[in-house]
Amino acid sequence: MKTARKVVQWFLRVDPLASDYTAWSPYSYVFNNPLIFIDPDGRAPETVKPTGETEEQRQASSQMIRNTLTAEDAKFVQLDADGNIDRGLINSRESSSGNFNSLKDMVNSDMVLEVSLAESFDYVDGDGNPGTSEMPYLPTDEYSEFDTEGNTMSGTSTGESGFLGKTLFPDKNGLQNSPDGTVKVIVNKNLSEPARAEMYSHEGNGHAYIYMMNGGAKARERASHQPVNFKETNTELRQRIIRSKKETIQNMRQK
Repeated sequence: MKTARKVVQWFLRVDPLASDYTAWSPYSYVFNNPLIFIDPDGRAPETVKPTGETEEQRQASSQMIRNTLTAEDAKFVQLDADGNIDRGLINSRESSSGNFNSLKDMVNSDMVLEVSLAESFDYVDGDGNPGTSEMPYLPTDEYSEFDTEGNTMSGTSTGESGFLGKTLFPDKNGLQNSPDGTVKVIVNKNLSEPARAEMYSHEGNGHAYIYMMNGGAKARERASHQPVNFKETNTELRQRIIRSKKETIQNMRQK
């Protein structure tokens, strides 16, 4: 009852962060989308955080995300003082871009997404035992054929290959899970900037988005690959990844 009473109290006063969301009416609870978002006290935390051991690495992770967007949309994706994507700024922008709106949805989620560039990642298995996985990288083989337009889920339009990206979920129901309760997207740091952006499209706008928008642990299977005889049977995931990759490739070519 105390929690319910606390939530009701916030409907009887001005949102303490209303000035950060001038594009929205102060009467529009959670951007008119209570099925996806929650805000029990009017001070929901920022939730998408580009990470890295140094400021340069954090900025590179942030730039990777912006590279999936048009130049105009990217202006509204900046870091706040705490290193999170600024929620007020991104919410002030209305766009028809699927990539931009996917990012906005995740920024306004009640789950935390950390995005990084690395050559390895730490995880825990289903029993909580820690482990580390390396991410080998293979440069472009000029003699190989590869998908230059983003028509497939795997690989990159640049022909770079290897262990290119990973999304870790925090529910401990997989072989490799997030060790700290956050959703994590890790992209191979050795990739070129175009390939980094494409892999973020795959991991962030594909796996992480579906997981975060559909109930976390309840959506793990829905957010995961489901290969049968080397063919992806998860139609929702496949379509979302390909759509995001194609948009990213187009945006990168216009930069």
